[in-house]
Amino acid sequence: LDLYAGTGALGLEALSRGGAHATLVEKASAAARVASANVRSTGLPARVVTADARTYLGARNGEALAGDIDLVFIDPPYDIAEDDMTTVLSSLGPWIGPDALVVVERSTRAPAPTWPPFLVLEDQRTWGETVAYFAGPPLPKDDSDEESQAHEGTPASSRPMSRVARKLAESSEEIPATAGLSLPALQGDACVPPTKALPVVEMETDSDD
Repeated sequence: LDLYAGTGALGLEALSRGGAHATLVEKASAAARVASANVRSTGLPARVVTADARTYLGARNGEALAGDIDLVFIDPPYDIAEDDMTTVLSSLGPWIGPDALVVVERSTRAPAPTWPPFLVLEDQRTWGETVAYFAGPPLPKDDSDEESQAHEGTPASSRPMSRVARKLAESSEEIPATAGLSLPALQGDACVPPTKALPVVEMETDSDD
């Protein structure tokens, strides 16, 4: 699930690296049209939804961590209101599964996200004026107690706290940074990991957006 998807670069990159399907949610119609064009040009299994992220997420109710989404990208405008950011994170509950990874990109000048009870911060990375937060659902209490005992005496930042952290720690297979398909050139402000240098194409703007 790629929220504030823009031209869809993050979601399409994930698909090129083995993702089964992606939904790209973008409010601006001009950007959504470019995302649709990128989906067609790559042939990757994604759909584009022109909608506000809060409205889209609010359409589903239910128990937290009962969903089927295992990866969420959230890259909102840097000037997003903190209440809106908190609402988006809190609304993810019915959409994601117990092994989900949620990645939030913000400005280093913005406050850290306020995480709902079903997500715990796992890691964060900073480059320039951008910071990416990585969060996932917490381990069940019994497993969490075992993890705490196993990592007693180690820095808190290095202790696995969530299901996704434990999965990564138990995995013996490393995925090369260059894994995935070689994507065709995408239109728009393609901003992807440095392993994929995609050209930038000017995007049309709508006066009513």
